[in-house]
Order: sequence, then structure tokens, then C-alpha cells
Amino acid sequence: TWVGETCVRVAHLLHPLQGGGTRVTYRIEATGPDAAEIGAAVSSDFDQVLAALRRHAEAEAPRQPDTP
Repeated sequence: TWVGETCVRVAHLLHPLQGGGTRVTYRIEATGPDAAEIGAAVSSDFDQVLAALRRHAEAEAPRQPDTP
């Protein structure tokens, strides 16, 4: 996404872990004259975004059968 002369890229990545679970990566890259200011604004809600991604990943994860 371009904001004036600054390019902002955001990536949400889900990496399955060996043995179960998922690593969630949320990355932002901003380049251009206003990169620091725009990057800070875009990343200000990282905690909330990561929590939402975690809830989504957990909801989509295959369920393990119950074991006696």
C-alpha cells in the first residue's frame, strides 16, 4: 500500500510447528520518507492483531480426538 511516497507492506504468516501448534508472525515493512511515522501508526495495534490471529488459528486447527 502506498501512503504518499511511503510504501507499507504487512504480512501475516502461520507456520505449523513440529509436534503441534502454530507460530504466528506479523510483519510490517515501511520504506520511504515517512516510514518511521507510518510504520509506528500501523503497528500500534500489533498486540490486538496477534491475539486475533491466534484465536483464528486455534479455531481452525484440527481437533485431536479424545483419548481415554
